[in-house]
Amino acid sequence: MSKIAFVYPGQGVQTVGMAQDFYENSVLSKEVFDKADQVLDFDIKKICFQENQEINDTEYTQAALVTTYLAITKEVESRGIKPDVAAGLSLGEYTALVAAGVKTRVLTAVRMEPIGEFYNKWKAIESMEAGEVVIMSAGTGNPFFTTDTGSSLRGIEIEADVMLKGTRVDGIYTADPEKDPTATKFDEITYDEVLKRGLKVMDLTATCMCKENNLPIIVFDMDTVGNLKKVMQGEEIGTLVHN
Repeated sequence: MSKIAFVYPGQGVQTVGMAQDFYENSVLSKEVFDKADQVLDFDIKKICFQENQEINDTEYTQAALVTTYLAITKEVESRGIKPDVAAGLSLGEYTALVAAGVKTRVLTAVRMEPIGEFYNKWKAIESMEAGEVVIMSAGTGNPFFTTDTGSSLRGIEIEADVMLKGTRVDGIYTADPEKDPTATKFDEITYDEVLKRGLKVMDLTATCMCKENNLPIIVFDMDTVGNLKKVMQGEEIGTLVHN
């Protein structure tokens, strides 16, 4: 039996004229664009439908893409075509969650309304307790900090039980297994041992933050289908890093 998947691309696919035919021929799509115009502080239809350079500026691009994706999805679903699976790349993940019927909230470290609300620890916790998926974006909002550090900081702030770090390998090894065939895998390892051996699990700032705030990490192979589900269900895969 065939399955239907809705896949939403990320930033970079924007082009002038996207979804204009939907806007002109679909009442539902038009409603999405008109609602976006009411919320945004700029003319979204001008950005999407008329020649301009702003469409490639992030502050306009992301709003334009989300509006476009939602407008198309509304019309397609009204015709009885609903996804069995929804997936997205980067920005597209947000629309995929909406298409899947998952209540979602985007919190950003820098102000970029209406793409998301300005990040607040208590808002994030309250939303998760209400059953929403919370996407915390834009890192720390400061330069020179890696995504590892941003993830560690947010995990510590919301008092997460564990941080999941998906990589290309199935855990932490004594050496890079892609370069050294004699490398052996750790099922678990302490932060002190990671630092002593100079293992590059994450950048040093992120590693020290997790150690000092007692936030464990599970490093696992994200490229293997089903691994994320397994680790979230508590299966012992990858490497556990702890104090």
